[in-house]
Amino acid sequence: FELGRHGGALQDVEQVLKELPDPSANREAAELKDRIAECLKQAQPPAVPEAKETAVAGEVGSAKEEDPEPFPSIKVEFTSQGVEAAKNRANALFSTGSLDQSVSWFSKAIWVVQSKRADVPSDLHSVLHSNRAFAYVKLKRWEEAERDCSEALLLNGKNTKAKYRRALARFELGRHGEALQDVEQVLQELPDPGVNSAAAELKER
Repeated sequence: FELGRHGGALQDVEQVLKELPDPSANREAAELKDRIAECLKQAQPPAVPEAKETAVAGEVGSAKEEDPEPFPSIKVEFTSQGVEAAKNRANALFSTGSLDQSVSWFSKAIWVVQSKRADVPSDLHSVLHSNRAFAYVKLKRWEEAERDCSEALLLNGKNTKAKYRRALARFELGRHGEALQDVEQVLQELPDPGVNSAAAELKER
């Protein structure tokens, strides 16, 4: 939504509302939907960003295996267990407010996976991206958050947290239509009242 991609934001938020039937929980998502709808009335969503997003994804994919090792001071064992341990370390840093360090640990773990140094389940790979996206959200780095969430969803389409975080990032980026689409899917998929409340509020925004 904040990225200005209102059409995609709208689709996201509408899916969220469908997934989350709890009226009180849907408040935030419904609010976000209203905000997105108003933005769409004022200006048509740009068509160029979607093509740009695809290009960026292609660039990232082509460079994965050639990227030099990031954060050499961070040591991660080249095994599934090592990646899991790195994820736990990153989560712990996040919980203490060390957001930049948390991003570094998630980034190192992702590099280990993408450079084929460790074979991990796609679900874990997806979580690494969605958790790093959450840190980016807290840092208000919306472009990186949106990109990570999209990567997470490519790896696991059922990663609803990634979908909600992408809706939030897109809302902040001004991509209201896309944010609405994501948040509506989240509302449909997540029965948790606590999660639904945030999604419903985002939709209303």
